[in-house]
Amino acid sequence: MNELLLTFIILNIINVIMQTVKSIATLKCGKGIAAVVNAITFALYTVVTVYMMCELPLILKAIVVGLCNLIGVYI
Repeated sequence: MNELLLTFIILNIINVIMQTVKSIATLKCGKGIAAVVNAITFALYTVVTVYMMCELPLILKAIVVGLCNLIGVYI
């Protein structure tokens, strides 16, 4: 469970950072760069979505996602 939890945390932090970068790229970069960042972000989001179905308790997943959003946006 510890390995699964660590993977879930890392993936969520990376996802939040990438979602933030995607938003910035959409506003400040050209269409090409924004499209590439968007494609990478949605590919990672697919992986995170699959991990959402893992066997961790729902409340733990909710806490991890909330904290990762605070940390990922701040970074």
